[in-house]
Amino acid sequence: MTTSLLVSVFSTDELIKCNYKGGAPKNSKDKSIVHSRLENTDKLKAIKETVNNRFKRQFNNTEFGKCINVKCNKLRSLHNTSKRGPETKSTQEKKEEDENKKE
Repeated sequence: MTTSLLVSVFSTDELIKCNYKGGAPKNSKDKSIVHSRLENTDKLKAIKETVNNRFKRQFNNTEFGKCINVKCNKLRSLHNTSKRGPETKSTQEKKEEDENKKE
């Protein structure tokens, strides 16, 4: 429910640039990346309240934040993959094509 509401309320661009608490990603090689914070926005507070009201016994704040970060990471991954375009041929494949052209 959290991810469904998240993509309904926030644009894909917003989610790509953000994570739950903001800041630099823990596992990134590029230390210059800093994500914006979603945690204290009114929209996210409304989502959190809705999910909490619907699932009172199962609601867990840590899992809620993790769920948001996972969704944002998936969107970033899809976005980065689409920016790269189709897979390029390997060096070996290129050499084989060149050899075939010579024959």
